[in-house]
Amino acid sequence: LTSAVIASIPDDRLVQALVDYVVDFHVRGRVKRQAELVGELPSGLRWIFTMWLADVEVQNGGFAQFLGLFRHFVPDAIEGYRRIGSPRLSIVERAVAAGDDFGSLDREFAKAPDDDGLRVAFIRRNVELCCVS
Repeated sequence: LTSAVIASIPDDRLVQALVDYVVDFHVRGRVKRQAELVGELPSGLRWIFTMWLADVEVQNGGFAQFLGLFRHFVPDAIEGYRRIGSPRLSIVERAVAAGDDFGSLDREFAKAPDDDGLRVAFIRRNVELCCVS
């Protein structure tokens, strides 16, 4: 995944293309090593993937599901939300601190504005953090 490949991907497909790259080439079929393999990715790619994972898991089963299954990815997801300036950052931080009372936070997260535009802007500005040689 080079800077030229990333530059060739249209904005409306960019985030999903990077996530697909991670899933297809790094984690599919390697569930037991998923944390290790994601941890070896360049930081920007790791942040994009873990934010996507948080979004999918929280939308599907709430913070209980995301934190229950993927707590090891929380620091990277939080750093990703911080780096892109996402309004979801404070919601995720409060969920981590909440322990197990997520109901209102699940709803707040679901209502938060989509931040794909912020992710695309981050990738375009920091392409070197997303490249795999």
